[in-house]
Amino acid sequence: MTIALDQHTQESLRKEVRGLADLGVPAVVLFGVPATKDARGSGADAADGVVQTALRSLRDEVGDTLVLMADDCLDEYTDHGHCGIVTADGDVD
Repeated sequence: MTIALDQHTQESLRKEVRGLADLGVPAVVLFGVPATKDARGSGADAADGVVQTALRSLRDEVGDTLVLMADDCLDEYTDHGHCGIVTADGDVD
């Protein structure tokens, strides 16, 4: 079963995922929407990134009662929207 959710704050996400865990939902996948984007997608691996923070918070909330996954495509973190790093000559690394 797939459920599409709206964007959440860290607090509302925590409540939503707690509710899903209580219902027996086995897994959730997070797609990050960072406050700022850059050409290298640096928010994708920042320790204080939106998804990284959410994953830690959710693990504290639900432990191992469900699988937490995160999308690892850079498109939502880059200011150009590509899934990879675009070099000066326009190639994707």
